[in-house]
Amino acid sequence: DFYLIAVDGDSKIRYNRIAKRASSTDNISYDVFLANEKREFSTLDPNKQNLGMCISMADIVIQNNGTIDELNIQLNAKLDNI
Repeated sequence: DFYLIAVDGDSKIRYNRIAKRASSTDNISYDVFLANEKREFSTLDPNKQNLGMCISMADIVIQNNGTIDELNIQLNAKLDNI
């Protein structure tokens, strides 16, 4: 069996996480982050990432706004219901 799982979260939380990760590609402003996210969310280019379409097709959608432990609890709860 195959299940598509989408993991999303609040944009501010995700931005803070990439800023903390501090890789060379993550050194961007919040406005640039949002612009990139907007482009990746709804592109019509079949060769680019379309996050909105992926999320809409997902069997399971999880909001990752907390800790890793909280994410695991949510995921396990969703998987237990399959």
